[in-house]
Amino acid sequence: MGLIACVSKKRKETSPASELYISQWFKAAKKYILSMEIDYFILSAKHGILHPTQTIEPYDQSLYHLSALEHRQWSEIVVKQLIAIAPPPAELIILAGKRYRQGIVEPLQKAGYNITIPLQGLGIGKQLQWLAANTPGEKQLYLSLFS
Repeated sequence: MGLIACVSKKRKETSPASELYISQWFKAAKKYILSMEIDYFILSAKHGILHPTQTIEPYDQSLYHLSALEHRQWSEIVVKQLIAIAPPPAELIILAGKRYRQGIVEPLQKAGYNITIPLQGLGIGKQLQWLAANTPGEKQLYLSLFS
């Protein structure tokens, strides 16, 4: 199962979660996960875990503005939601920044999840390159552009 972090760039109208987030990074991350033919969910700063078809209104909230206590509470909610959605053992591919991973990776591993974080340690530009190079269809375009 894939987990993709939400982003600040959103449509202005109520939309399914998979279409609400419109940044280049989110689109690339979604394309990568879809190419793997696995289920995915969105890590939302406001809602916790969102199913891609769940309709939501645009919002302006980020984990970067939460206090330590609020972040811990968010993390606990996300872990509980994930365990309910996909009980362990399960494979999780997390496409999210450090702040979104903090507080969820360790408890999920302890619960029995096998977690992969392919973009860990990469800046946004390198993440986009990695996603393009590792997404079938996009890979050919990436190779053509950078050969």
